[in-house]
Amino acid sequence: MRHGKRCWSARGRDRHGTGLREVQKMEHAPGDVAPADGLYHELNVFRRPSRTELMLSAGDTLSSAPVGFSWLLMDDMHTDV
Repeated sequence: MRHGKRCWSARGRDRHGTGLREVQKMEHAPGDVAPADGLYHELNVFRRPSRTELMLSAGDTLSSAPVGFSWLLMDDMHTDV
């Protein structure tokens, strides 16, 4: 199992609906330092949100999670994809 950040991309419409843009989302491993303030959502092994959320400040440590789970900043989840 690989630890650390996992990055993936999705294509979606830009905010004005005029064209496509690349959206990049960064997953963070349990125990990593939160890179930004906000609400973090736990992702399961299938990269689907679980019901666990954390409100953290930049520099706080992300909570532990089951093997294969990760954390995603909610702002990254709610982009226009």
